[in-house]
Amino acid sequence: MGSFVRGVVLLLFWSITWDVYEAMAQISLTPKRVVIQAASKAGELLVSNGSGVVQEIKVSAEFGYPVFDRFGEMQFLNRTPHLDRLDAATPTLEAFSLDSMLSVFPKQFLLEPGSTQLVRFYIDRAWDRPEGMYWTRVMVESYEHNAEQQSNFSGQTVGTKVAFRVHQSLPVYYQHGTLETSLMLMEQILEPSEENMYLRSRFLRKGNSPFMGKVTTTIRSTSEMNVSETSQTFFCHLEDWLVTELPIEMAKPDTLDIRYQFIPSYFDRRTGQMQPANPFEIRQTLIPGVGQ
Repeated sequence: MGSFVRGVVLLLFWSITWDVYEAMAQISLTPKRVVIQAASKAGELLVSNGSGVVQEIKVSAEFGYPVFDRFGEMQFLNRTPHLDRLDAATPTLEAFSLDSMLSVFPKQFLLEPGSTQLVRFYIDRAWDRPEGMYWTRVMVESYEHNAEQQSNFSGQTVGTKVAFRVHQSLPVYYQHGTLETSLMLMEQILEPSEENMYLRSRFLRKGNSPFMGKVTTTIRSTSEMNVSETSQTFFCHLEDWLVTELPIEMAKPDTLDIRYQFIPSYFDRRTGQMQPANPFEIRQTLIPGVGQ
């Protein structure tokens, strides 16, 4: 169940903020991710006002990406973390930010009840960067026009005209040239809980694009032939942990044959939908209690 939940969180993370607050904000965004077309270097976002009042909207770009630690806890980073194990050939993620070359129009506007506004994104200067996947977050702030502002959802009211500032976010991607992505297994840890065993695997992304796709982890106990197989969604912008739940009997001191089968995905530039790319796999053995 934990692996399934993590996969769902990764798929929805970029838009989870506005999903949670949509009822309060009454502002909807379509699509949930923007893929800028290579030919036109442009993308579009439709902002709709489903409330009964005029909403003031502000749109901005802010680079960032989600990261999970070995315990499944998520944090959001806007720069490459300092990792001593990264070599000089590993690019910093800031190099893949769209912020400095992305124009948003309009950046601020009023939206009447029941109306919509098309927001356009343009890459507005000569593109001289290497091939790869570039991205940023679009931050959409909405609040009732001409109302006193309150930043937090505290439930307190001030007079009769109080409006909450609701911040929603979604990703913007631009694919430049040929994309290559792969993963390097850096660490494996086998940890028991009361009822289950968890395999925690740390991966480092290689290539010019984050890994976005699915992974099937197959674990075989060599002596007793116990088998565990788990499929889940996995994103790795630079470094991330894959947490796999398996039966407690695999905690026995036996050699485990572990096979990770990865199916990366890419954005179809015509439809904006994710399509599977060439699969690859990583195999490793692990003896519980040894080398951890």
